[in-house]
Amino acid sequence: EFGSWLEALCRQMGNDDAGDLVNRYRKLNDCGSWLIFREYFEHPNHPIKLAKARFCQQPLWCTFCAARRSIKCCRSARNKVMGFLEQRRRLRLFPYMLTITSRDNDNLTEMCDEQFAAWSRWLERRRNYKKSIETKSSRPRAWCELSAIAGGIMSWEVKRGSGSKQWHLHAHGVVMAPFVKDMDDHKERYANLVREWSDCLGYEANLDFRYIKNGLDKGLLEVFKYALKANELEHADHLHAAIALGRRRLVRGWGDLYGFKEPRDYADDLTGLENE
Repeated sequence: EFGSWLEALCRQMGNDDAGDLVNRYRKLNDCGSWLIFREYFEHPNHPIKLAKARFCQQPLWCTFCAARRSIKCCRSARNKVMGFLEQRRRLRLFPYMLTITSRDNDNLTEMCDEQFAAWSRWLERRRNYKKSIETKSSRPRAWCELSAIAGGIMSWEVKRGSGSKQWHLHAHGVVMAPFVKDMDDHKERYANLVREWSDCLGYEANLDFRYIKNGLDKGLLEVFKYALKANELEHADHLHAAIALGRRRLVRGWGDLYGFKEPRDYADDLTGLENE
């Protein structure tokens, strides 16, 4: 439906005025036009894999690519996290879910600028504190609760607020932190995180931090389930959000998980199968 609406809009505007939208629509219209699956009969499990396909690689515009993005991000992040936990076994770190948000806003670009800038400030505070401790500075920086977390992978999501109907931006992240069993200690950690995040934004804001009880895989599915909740948006809002978010990094690794990148190959991984 969005593709048909976008085509009509391009025709209404004319190719010269539509500019990039025409190319976007053409790629979107051709996405998924052919798929190549391979079944590996000689493999014990007889897996069927999506070996190749026509992808437009526009996950903010295309629901097919959005679904493939979610799957690939989950698998890649799981490998990254499990490898990290194996290397840092002695630290006894466990996966937690960190969710940050800010005030809803009619201006999506302004809201994104505000939240991403606040997140950068928070990470800078964490770096400054850790650096002052590592260098044994005579004037160490103030304690930053985020420094107690080894690292994580964050993914930003946008939708319309159910109550306000304004734009709502938030990020879920799987983060690695020492397990806190005592409820009072957990409440103190949570209160410190809320205070620091609010301080970085400049006003009181919501935040959630909880141990992932149902396993890492379900936690990652929550993190990467969508970047743009397109099925709940009017087509004009979908177009506006896709353009506004198009040049932003919506998936970011930080701390000891810094360097995690959103996968760009949406086909299945055939490693170990091609030579079976």
